[in-house]
Amino acid sequence: MRGPKPFGKGMMPIDICVIGFGNIGREFVRQILNYSEFLRKKHGLNLKIVGLADSSGTIVRKNGFSKNELLKLLTVPRGSLAKISVSGVKKFVKAVEAFDSLEPEETIVIEVTPSNYVDGEPAKTHLLEAFKRGLHVVTANKGPLALYFNEIVEESRRNNVEFRFKATVMAGTPLIDYLRYGYFGRKVEKVYGIINATTNYILNKMYEEEIGFEEALRKAQVEGYAEPDPSLDVDGWDPAAKISIISGVLGNHIPIHNVVKVSLRETTLDEVLKAKREGYMIKYIASYDRLTGEARVEPKRVKADSYMAKVSGSRNLVVVESDGGLKTVIEGPGGGPKPTALIILSDVALIAAKVVNK
Repeated sequence: MRGPKPFGKGMMPIDICVIGFGNIGREFVRQILNYSEFLRKKHGLNLKIVGLADSSGTIVRKNGFSKNELLKLLTVPRGSLAKISVSGVKKFVKAVEAFDSLEPEETIVIEVTPSNYVDGEPAKTHLLEAFKRGLHVVTANKGPLALYFNEIVEESRRNNVEFRFKATVMAGTPLIDYLRYGYFGRKVEKVYGIINATTNYILNKMYEEEIGFEEALRKAQVEGYAEPDPSLDVDGWDPAAKISIISGVLGNHIPIHNVVKVSLRETTLDEVLKAKREGYMIKYIASYDRLTGEARVEPKRVKADSYMAKVSGSRNLVVVESDGGLKTVIEGPGGGPKPTALIILSDVALIAAKVVNK
């Protein structure tokens, strides 16, 4: 532990270790550089990046990396962090091996490795091992929470550390905090909406251009909305993970494998055109119903003049029904590197402020 917390120019630093140095991890580092002065002046926070990890290994500098060093590291090819020569740096094969060299209670681990819906690894181990060592965690990784929400949240509480994850759902919009705090002490009955940009783009193309699923998917891939292997999106795993996490936040976790998933591949152009003639659009809707205890992801009809029908691009939209039928609509960016990185930064700042003011 460091000594007493000084104020002013000598304010106590909060260390940050980023695990996962791909699109999201790199954008987060850029936003830390962009916002560091603002956070210092507005909130009295002194954030410094002391560790970075990718598939090649982990590099840690106890006193932190300078701005120029971070700018240089941002240009390093993917999967080669541990291969480069940086003075005063310790190198570790696995991220968890670096945890013992980090300051307990004053370090925030950022976990942004790819989501794994089979066993949640390696992110699950990263989270649990960080908690055991007294390290706070912010994650955008849906895998561990969609599989083991209760276990992971309970482990963070048992170790008395902060754990935040609002980048896992509607990554550019603070829906998780809205549900956790905006509805505290109230009854949320249903949450449903469009929380996957890829499938929304495909259905919009099928509706507007009257083309089949495969052709719409190819266009989504060309435009960057769909991965070369689009299975996680079109077969419902990504939105199922998100609605699973929402159910956990609301106190009744439904693991991802128990979420009913209807693949978008089953939606034909004939169905889309029939709905269009009758004044409807088909949208890929994720839903959680507290009363039935069920979570689903499936193509459903919505009225063509409804607010849900108008959602396009990377926008997401969720409806929250509470307290006997009161409805609130939340719309915002669904993801992308910059919105996701900024939501992670918000979680980091919230934890840092709490630690500094203890």
